[in-house]
Amino acid sequence: MKRGSDFHDLELAPQDAPRVANRPLFGQDLSDEEVQKRFIQRLTDDFEFYCMTAVTIVNNNPHHPTARMGEIIPFRWNDPQRRLASLVMQCVAQGKPWLFVIPKARQWGCTRFISSLMDWAMKMHGPKNVQVLAQDQDSTLTLYEMYVESHERMHDGNDDWCASLMRSSRKTGYELGNNSKLRVQTAGTAATAKKVGRSKTNDFLHLSEEAFWEAAKRTLIAILQTVALGPWKGIFRESSPNGAGGSFYRCYLDAKRGRNDYQPFFVAWHDIDWYWVEPTMEQEAAWEGWRKHDSEEARQVGGFEQDQNDVIDRFDLTCGQWLWWGRTLRSKCDGDLDMMRQEYPDDDVTCFIQSGSPVFKPSDITDCVKTVVAGRYEVWVNETGDVVYDHNPRGFFRIWYEPTDGAKYIMTADVCSGHSSKDRSVAGVWRVTERGLEQCASIAGHPEPDELAEMMFMLGRLYNNPIAAPEVNTYGLAVLEALKRMGYSRFYRRKYYDELKRDMVKELLGWYTSARTRAQLIAAGKRYLRNGMVVIHDEELQDELSTFVKNPRTGKEEAGEGALDDYVMMFLIACKVDEDTRSGMISDMSKKDLRPAEKRSIHRAFGIRFAGSGGETVAEHLRSMGWTS
Repeated sequence: MKRGSDFHDLELAPQDAPRVANRPLFGQDLSDEEVQKRFIQRLTDDFEFYCMTAVTIVNNNPHHPTARMGEIIPFRWNDPQRRLASLVMQCVAQGKPWLFVIPKARQWGCTRFISSLMDWAMKMHGPKNVQVLAQDQDSTLTLYEMYVESHERMHDGNDDWCASLMRSSRKTGYELGNNSKLRVQTAGTAATAKKVGRSKTNDFLHLSEEAFWEAAKRTLIAILQTVALGPWKGIFRESSPNGAGGSFYRCYLDAKRGRNDYQPFFVAWHDIDWYWVEPTMEQEAAWEGWRKHDSEEARQVGGFEQDQNDVIDRFDLTCGQWLWWGRTLRSKCDGDLDMMRQEYPDDDVTCFIQSGSPVFKPSDITDCVKTVVAGRYEVWVNETGDVVYDHNPRGFFRIWYEPTDGAKYIMTADVCSGHSSKDRSVAGVWRVTERGLEQCASIAGHPEPDELAEMMFMLGRLYNNPIAAPEVNTYGLAVLEALKRMGYSRFYRRKYYDELKRDMVKELLGWYTSARTRAQLIAAGKRYLRNGMVVIHDEELQDELSTFVKNPRTGKEEAGEGALDDYVMMFLIACKVDEDTRSGMISDMSKKDLRPAEKRSIHRAFGIRFAGSGGETVAEHLRSMGWTS
């Protein structure tokens, strides 16, 4: 894509084109007609040139080198806009649809950029049909006026090449002389959502503030079907975050994990280059005293807010940036950290936390994450009764590191009820290292308890028969019993304290979560993360740890509103089991191997036939039961 560096200093409007014949940009000896022709071609080919010459904006950058706040200036891209433009032009070059999901910070110009892009597509590459959906009537009017204002400023004096406005109304948008059409509407209510956009055909959708729509799911069912995806087609879903739940959050999360075709695009507040204030000499000195010498007095003297989430160190912030952050927190968010996190997010995980403070320090989580792409595997029992595995893109088993002879492992699970549950069952295998634990494999989904037991059995057989610690609250007890019937013999044993006898009376199998033991789990997880005693490879686990919060109303440490904590509980159990094993609080279980007769009994009990004799694999069986990975 052309950057337009040769015209950054030009103050050029479209009607000025014939008067620039002597400028090096178009050549010294060209006629006015040739200059106009080249000018229009440049507008058509180069979106940045189009923005700089055809679009104006209100300056909201207090550090702009020449313009005052509120002054109308040419639209020159900032860094986030340039990054997004680069991704869009990659789609153009590759003939792909423009699919983006964008959780946005305030005032970096996301909506202006998208509206200008749609305007360019309609005028210079029309006819194109664009539909815009906004969250409420006020937003609808604002977006409509943004599009019309852009058109009117460009059209004046350029009837010979700029498509004229044929029809305009606040309800339907407008139609251009080249048959391009714009419709701006309010996203539907629960009663009207399915009618929004139905029976229309669009080239582009601009879905604004989707996270705040009243009936997002129903509206999307209708509107997304109006675009036949292909080259020069696209959908832009942009919104301020609004909790870890809903269609927008799921779309962004799936985009991050490669589960849909959207490109995730995130801009944090510290990515915006004018979000800073000029510190005084006294504040600079106080900053050094606070950051280098951990002086609380210096922090107070400088007027700096506390850094509860290690944002300064994580993103290498300057004194001026942190002063801006504190001023914005106090003046624009009324000191509400949850509002600040939503409107001016630090990162693309914690921005979706609607309420509550994170339980685990973000820097501790980040330090323990080592990104490794997991392979998808199919695991089954062959005709000789041995557990084997192979790559399969549709496999239910995610494996980061294959089993190693002689290595020790721990296997834990958080268990839900099955297909009808909103929560997931998650099981994982962790390698015991000299310092702590490293993530090796996991499964997640909605299997019935007996199906989960089968998969855990095979993982256990694959990873050297590790100590197994399924959570045995409610449905987890069924998993434990199924594993015992299959002949699995190595379990975590917890001591049971008899209140009446005031003595440890017996050992019970599996992990039981109560109010007391839940606190132990969380303490163990904090310790392992803080001391770097665990290596995490799973982005889903990282996200869940980041959205695990202390509920401000109840004080309970749990998943944030709309978020999940299945991976978190599986992880915490692993930390506690490893801690107890190292301290000698639990004994290693029997290491007996299964006899061939016991292996065969697994298949009789659960109806899974040998894959090597024409039977179905475990994954095929689960898919037949309606379970998807």
